[in-house]
Order: sequence, then structure tokens, then C-alpha cells
Amino acid sequence: MTDADRFGTAKPAPPHVPPELVRNVDLVGAQSPYESTAALHEVGRVFYNLTAHGPQYEGGIWVLTQAEDIRTALQTPEVFSSHDTVGFSRSIGEAWPLIPLELDPPESIPSSAPS
Repeated sequence: MTDADRFGTAKPAPPHVPPELVRNVDLVGAQSPYESTAALHEVGRVFYNLTAHGPQYEGGIWVLTQAEDIRTALQTPEVFSSHDTVGFSRSIGEAWPLIPLELDPPESIPSSAPS
């Protein structure tokens, strides 16, 4: 039995994803966050995970495991958007961004201080 069969995600990756970067990693099944992180580092620096849990991840997700790559992604919103990625508000029937995680520049965190 393959990981994809075991986790119920036996589906192909999108055509733009190179086959050598496709993995099936259970990101929520580890006993601790330390165990999860160690497992991710063993898989590779960058990979496309078909075993993503939740409807917002249908089709898979890109996973970055090195701080340098993560920093580049976070600092290049024109290429790596954070808009609507967490999906928390959708899970409760709403449509608002999870601040600050789902904001891309030039959006900013609303100030509650009087102007």
C-alpha cells in the first residue's frame, strides 16, 4: 500500500509540478512538532505534498523546509501570495483574511488606534 492510498489521496499532481518533487507526507500524524519537523527535513528542501489535509489544500501544497527558502517566499508576495491560504474563515462560513497571515502588500494590518 502506498502513502497516497493509506491517506486517501491517490491523485496525480498538477501538470506544472515536476514528478521528482512530488511526495506524500502526513503532516499531521507525527507525535510532536519536533518529530514532524525532523521528518520534513529528511524529505527534502522543497517538495510538492499530495497528502495535505483539508478542502483548501485539494490537489496538494508546496512545502519549503529551509529558513532561507521560507524567508524568500515570505518576502516575495508578487510570486508567493499569502492571500486566502489558511482558509480559517471559510471553515466557519465567513470570507475575511486571517490577519496577518493572509495579507499581502500593499494590504496592511488595520489599526485600531484612533487617528
